[in-house]
Amino acid sequence: DDLLRDLDIDVVYVGSIADSHSKLATKSILAGKPTVVEKPMTISLKETQHLVSLAKKTNTFLMEGMWTRCFPAMRKIRDIIASGAIGDII
Repeated sequence: DDLLRDLDIDVVYVGSIADSHSKLATKSILAGKPTVVEKPMTISLKETQHLVSLAKKTNTFLMEGMWTRCFPAMRKIRDIIASGAIGDII
């Protein structure tokens, strides 16, 4: 709770066991901290819908931790696709 009140904390990464993701992410969102939650975001559709709704209501960034999106290889693939070098992707 102290970390959530700390103005020097810019973003919260929830990487705990899956059944605690919803509770921890809720606290983070309510504290107004941008929040990244490791996969799976929650253990139920209802909990995930609650987090998304809460993030929208409080205008707080929320994202599932898709860390592979940041791999250099993934960036290169996106560049190749965008260049049209391999044709249309369907």
